Amino acid sequence: MADVCEKHNIKLLTYGTLCGGFLADKWLGQAEPDLYCGNLTPSQRKYLDMIVKAWGSWVLFQSLLKTLRAIGDRHGGLSIANIATRWVLDHPFVGAVLVGTDL
Repeated sequence: MADVCEKHNIKLLTYGTLCGGFLADKWLGQAEPDLYCGNLTPSQRKYLDMIVKAWGSWVLFQSLLKTLRAIGDRHGGLSIANIATRWVLDHPFVGAVLVGTDL
């Protein structure tokens, strides 16, 4: 995708940058949520399923959150969400990110 965007001077408008809110400080150190509990949004269920099945495990995801927290701390205490968003925006083929909110 990056090559096509560069070749045709196209920028992507990305969504899902924060994985339904899971790429946030509030999830650091938290137990894996129950996929079918009433506290998760449909978007969070989708991303939790990807985290656990496609990426590896909740433990591995916690390792990612710890790493993002450490990077944020080195940059004046920026949030995990800020670091994740900056990482996406630093790709030359990304024009902007969409960040959703809870209803």
